[in-house]
Amino acid sequence: MLADLLQNHQHEAKAEERTAGVKVPKRSWKERLRNWRHFFSKETVIKLQEEGKTILSLLSFFGLLLVFLLELLWKMIGQIKILGKIVSSTDRFWQTKLGNWGERVIAKLEGHRGGVRRSFLIALAFRNMRAKRTRSFVTVGGMGVGIAAIVFLVSVGYGLQRLVVSRVARLEELKMADVTIGQASNIRLDGEAIQTMQNIGGVEKVMPIVSLVGKVFFEGGNSESVVYGVSGEYLEVAGLNKIKGDWFTTREEAGLLPDVRVCKRLVLEVESAMSNLT
Repeated sequence: MLADLLQNHQHEAKAEERTAGVKVPKRSWKERLRNWRHFFSKETVIKLQEEGKTILSLLSFFGLLLVFLLELLWKMIGQIKILGKIVSSTDRFWQTKLGNWGERVIAKLEGHRGGVRRSFLIALAFRNMRAKRTRSFVTVGGMGVGIAAIVFLVSVGYGLQRLVVSRVARLEELKMADVTIGQASNIRLDGEAIQTMQNIGGVEKVMPIVSLVGKVFFEGGNSESVVYGVSGEYLEVAGLNKIKGDWFTTREEAGLLPDVRVCKRLVLEVESAMSNLT
């Protein structure tokens, strides 16, 4: 018996050695940073390079657009009568030094790209917009109105959501959970069950509720309704708003609420007693 156990243990040890594989030594983050080329996988490096090229292309495009807008702004200032003399006096400086600087910046931003220069495409698009101003105004205005409408509707939706949540649901109500039993269940929710639920971790308070089917009489009509019997603590936690009167408390003495027929009979007995006295 002992020999069989030892043999099984040896077989298990050999199986663990075969399935364990080669143990890779742990390296610190300093060693990984030194060998940064092997820090990421090959697919990750290729993806980072592609994303970097896309970001640099967008930045260069916005740089070209900024240079074009600055040049356009300078020309618009030159068309003003008051500032035209100042611009004309510095026009030579703009064409020589600043003009050469702008050309160098554009050449750097363009890089060694083949095909049509992006600066030329920007100027061509602006000329097209100036040639057909009505179409450009309608297009830009439609886009602006559409974006504004989307932002407005989303803002209204979020505002209504916050309003409904703040008015209808409170934080205390979201933390409450109803515990019920099935109709065919033999479990009883008595005092012992309430104490058991009270001892569960995270449960702050357990409040019993009794629901019965009753009749409601109002202005000559009657209707069946569900009547709930709760404690005074439940009324405070539920955050109900009373129209008239005060909330009762569990410390008050219990009393019996008489029926309407009992009240009428008591009134008749009191009236008959008063008539006998007179």
